Amino acid sequence: LVSAITTARAMGWQVLLMTCTVPHGIGDDVNDIRAKMLKAWRKMIDSRAGKDMKKLLGIEGTIRAFEVTYGRNGFHPHFHILIFAKNDFTTRSFQNGFYPLWLNACISVDLPPPSESHGLHVDDGSRAERYVTKWGLEDEMTKSHLKTSRSDKGQTPWDFLRDVLR
Repeated sequence: LVSAITTARAMGWQVLLMTCTVPHGIGDDVNDIRAKMLKAWRKMIDSRAGKDMKKLLGIEGTIRAFEVTYGRNGFHPHFHILIFAKNDFTTRSFQNGFYPLWLNACISVDLPPPSESHGLHVDDGSRAERYVTKWGLEDEMTKSHLKTSRSDKGQTPWDFLRDVLR
């Protein structure tokens, strides 16, 4: 991932971080949500509209990771997607382009409709790296087992395991 990000930036491409989720709550079946989210992602990306959006925005590739944390609203399943794009569009353009596609894909697989404010968010690479202050984008995508959650935000599955082993 470090090489991919470095190479993309050397080529003048944007590296963006998109996060996708759906409404969730205590008692939800996280395995069911995960399976449906994967189907929704596939529908969004493989649809004619998804392919057209990728072409319009100059997306050359993506790298996706799935993560689940746990907090006061139960499990929080979400995707982190690195986007490598050759065209220079704003993060708002990416959000405005992909949110309706994500919304439609989620509804089509019987997931609750994601809100515009929480369902899909896009940050540019530099802002995302500042957000992930402990490490860079490549580590955000690959080191979920090292993450710990702030007590007011909930727990990761790895936090559960650490608690059990104490």
